[in-house]
Amino acid sequence: MATVVSRLTSSGTLFIAGEFNETPAEGNILVSSSTYVTIGTFLWTCPVGANSANVVCIGGGGGGNHGWSGHNGFNGGTGGGGGGLGYKNSIPVTGGTTYTVVVGRGGVDIAGGIATATKAGDGGSSYFINTATVAGFGGGGANGNTGGAGGTYIGDGGGAGGAGATVAPAFNAGGGGGAGGYSGAGGAGGYAQAENWTSGGNGLSGTGGGAGGGGGGGQYAAGGGGGTGLFGQGPSGGGGVYGGPYAFAQGGGGSGGSGGGNGTSGIAGDTDYGGNGGTYGGGGGGGIHEYSAALGGNGTNGAVHIRAMKTGGNNLGITSTGIYNATLFDEVTMYQNTVAKRESNNGTVFVSNGFDEVNKPI
Repeated sequence: MATVVSRLTSSGTLFIAGEFNETPAEGNILVSSSTYVTIGTFLWTCPVGANSANVVCIGGGGGGNHGWSGHNGFNGGTGGGGGGLGYKNSIPVTGGTTYTVVVGRGGVDIAGGIATATKAGDGGSSYFINTATVAGFGGGGANGNTGGAGGTYIGDGGGAGGAGATVAPAFNAGGGGGAGGYSGAGGAGGYAQAENWTSGGNGLSGTGGGAGGGGGGGQYAAGGGGGTGLFGQGPSGGGGVYGGPYAFAQGGGGSGGSGGGNGTSGIAGDTDYGGNGGTYGGGGGGGIHEYSAALGGNGTNGAVHIRAMKTGGNNLGITSTGIYNATLFDEVTMYQNTVAKRESNNGTVFVSNGFDEVNKPI
């Protein structure tokens, strides 16, 4: 049915603004958003009015471990792998129904003497509904002088976490891996090798919004990998700086990707704790256990972000000369002398002004 809109101007003049046919148009409207950053299992209730969900999941980072006395001298600790990031859009959901959300923990080192190699804890997986729907899997914990593997992912897209660095004997420590990105991987941790820290490397930069890996240590402990943010792809994080060569210096933490947190640097001096991963999903850096009970850095917990959406609304836009079919309009409701309401895809409500009447059949 054709419809006329009349508009009352500030001077009191009434004129015809336009005519249109009321035809539904496709649109996507944000109903609510929820973020989970505490480890554990939760139930998310879909709000009434939503019929799909866009979800990002980041797995927990693996823990770095501390050094141990091997057959060929003293080994520094190795880095934990970064958590993977997976995202999926337009997951069908029903208002009032509950769905499972799981947030994976970051891995931690275990205490042990300097005569024994240790296996640090793996990062836990984060997912929505189940791991077959959308998931970011946890990074592997450092094991002896082998760095942890980066976590993988399930979804429409995402990126694997960077691997923790593996080290060679003699006072060296490897950096933690960065968390995965939206269209690329997190950076690998920087290595430190050759006796007496004569060579090593920076952590690698992330790609596709992923975080950078932690830098290798120059006798002192290595840096943790950076974490990745939850709110869409942004700039990738750079790698942490190597602490050598020929230097008593710790490795720097990797930078966060897409707005995520930076990994921390390893601790210099006789404490020699590895740097912790950045939020969310950064892997821990390797520590040095020669003179103290230092441990590898902690991997950081994962996270889940959910955007509940309404799709397929009657989306009618208003211009200064008339009304036309447009995207992102949830409803057009008129009040005396006032407004037509528009709700954008980020939840902001806009209004037009000065319409006296609407939906008058002709």
